[in-house]
Order: sequence, then C-alpha cells, then structure tokens
Amino acid sequence: MAKANVLIPAFNPNLEWLQELIQDLNKQDYNDFSVLFIDDGSKEPLDKDWVHRHLKVPFSIFRTSENLGVTSALNRGLSMNDSQFIIRMDADDRMHPQRISRQIKFMESRPEIGACGSGAVRFGRRHHRFPTKEKHRDIMAELLFENPFCHPTICLRQSAVKGLDYPSNVQQAEDYLFWSILASKGVQFANIPDILVGYRVSHSNSSSATKTERFERHKAIQVALYRNLFGDKLSPEMVQGIENGTHSCLGYVSCPKDVDISSRTLDRHVQLVLETASLQPDLFQDTAYLKACLQKRAAISSSILATKIKKNFERFFVTGKQNWI
Repeated sequence: MAKANVLIPAFNPNLEWLQELIQDLNKQDYNDFSVLFIDDGSKEPLDKDWVHRHLKVPFSIFRTSENLGVTSALNRGLSMNDSQFIIRMDADDRMHPQRISRQIKFMESRPEIGACGSGAVRFGRRHHRFPTKEKHRDIMAELLFENPFCHPTICLRQSAVKGLDYPSNVQQAEDYLFWSILASKGVQFANIPDILVGYRVSHSNSSSATKTERFERHKAIQVALYRNLFGDKLSPEMVQGIENGTHSCLGYVSCPKDVDISSRTLDRHVQLVLETASLQPDLFQDTAYLKACLQKRAAISSSILATKIKKNFERFFVTGKQNWI
C-alpha cells in the first residue's frame, strides 16, 4: 500500500488535459504514491490501457454506471482509500514536480494537521494567484466568509477524514462545506504558501459564474456552513443577516445593484458573527484576533459600499439622470 493516494474524479475528461496532468504525476520527485481515478459515468469510459501507456505509477480506475456528480465521486474515492494521505487533484489541472513531496513532508512534520492546502494559480480563461492563509486561526477566520482552500491543492490525513463525506446539499460547494464539517470535528488546517498547483478555469466550472449567481450561491452556502459549525445554536438574526446579503458583503462578494446595506448593518452583523463564534469556543479560541479580522472586513466592506454609493450618485445626480425622484 502506498503512503499517499492521488484521488482524481473524472467525467468526460479532456484527454489532452488529462495527459498533461499524467505527465506531471510522472515527474513527481516522490514515488510512494498511487492514483485512483473515479470515472463518473463518462460517455466514453476512461480506458485503462490508455492510462497504462502514459502513467508510470500504480493506479486503479473505478467506474460508476451513471453520472452521479463530483460529490458522489469524491465520496466513493474517500471510501475506497486506505492510504495514510489523500492528495486531491482534478483531471484538467496541473501540479508542480515537488507538490506531493512537499505536502507529505509538511504533514509528517505536523501530525496535528488534518488538512493541508497550498498556493495555486488560475490559468486558462483567467490568470491570477489564489490568496493563501497559512495558519489555522487565519484559515478558521476566513472559513466564516469564504473558501480558505483551493480544492485541488488539498492533502488530507486519512485518520482525520475517515467516516466523513463531502456534503451534497449545496451544488458546487462540496469542498467548502466539507471544511466546515472537518472544522466542527476539531480538525486542524494549514496551507503551504508556495504555488504547487495550477487550477484551470474553463467554461464548465463554477469560477465562470455571473455576479448574481455568485451572490445567491454564497448566501446558500453560508447558511449551510453555519449550520454545520453551530447547529441548533445558530440564531434567527444571524441566519437573516446571511439571507439578506449582509454576510456576503463581509465576504467581499460583489452585490447586485438592488442590494442596499448600510455600514451600521455591517457593524451589527460583525457583532453577531462574534456572538455566534463564541458558541463554539474550542473552534474559535482567539476571540481578540477574530474580532480584529472582522473589524478589518467591515472597514473594507464599508469602503466598497461607499464606492458603490458614489457611483450611483454620479449616475443619478452628476449626469442629470434624476429618474429616482
């Protein structure tokens, strides 16, 4: 049994892109790993002989009889895995030659860490670097508003995730909500800041969603995430703040034009988040640090809202378009 297993779900994969990933796997400077492909009911089954001709490390392919979605594929992969470490990867992404060795070395030196990501850069339709928080307390503070990991960068410790599943209650949010489930179990997080993964942005993934779609999706994700973290302790006022978009503004999600949120509302919501975090003191131990993070978010969000108000003023007043009267 290999120490690490690379888990790759695939549905109708682009074989040119998959071959690039396989080349990256062949170039790894670490060799104690295997690969598990979950073929999620592709129209043309992933050909074992084709993979064998290109991939130089041990691998297996599990094919589902129909397309059940990435969440189901990931859960199948977790249930089949018996390696000490699970390395996540997507069939169209790229990895640095030292990706696996760096993460395994880090995880072995930090036995308290259950999930470790890394820096990543988008390529394809967009090109920029993912922001990365390194320490657990920073990741937990970010978790309350936005996804602190780029999913394909993740290395999971088997003992930390055994018996757990990626949730399917919000579409295309299985990873983010999975982190909240891990957090609720006391799993410790970390990120290696160096860029070890290239994340391909294509028309088929959620990174290409519209502003309104991202806003509505963020609200649905946050309600589910806070219920994972706080359960029945979650107050109706906190839920209302998420559902009316205040929480998304603190998460720096661009608001549609018809969303009007004041700085006073933001300040009140910051207090609500602090009160909510205090319900789980084992998860958010450094309350002073969390408060400082939240106050910074509120200041930045207020600045963004002020800019929006200024633009509306210029549109309706300065340009003479006073149709609001």
